Amino acid sequence: MLQKGDNELLIPYGDEKDRDVTIKYFNDFVQPDYEVRWFVESFGNDTLGFTVLSGAEWANLEDEFGTDIVRYYFEPINLESNMFNLDMDEVSTLLELRENKR
Repeated sequence: MLQKGDNELLIPYGDEKDRDVTIKYFNDFVQPDYEVRWFVESFGNDTLGFTVLSGAEWANLEDEFGTDIVRYYFEPINLESNMFNLDMDEVSTLLELRENKR
């Protein structure tokens, strides 16, 4: 259960509690005041990193460094994001695509 002022949200878990679901719904709940983004440099490791900043702080970073650069390192999360539940083939493919963007 998440609560912010008068707003409440019961995270809609299925049969088991899932890290992706937790982060996605938490992020959706705290927006637009704050936003959780995935620190993509942690992709492929056994521990994923995330950063929480205010919406204004994300906007300032994107103004200063450009949206593409900020998103290269800090991937926005939405309800369709898949972070923890990727198999190794998907991870390898995404890492290769990311390296080609560099």
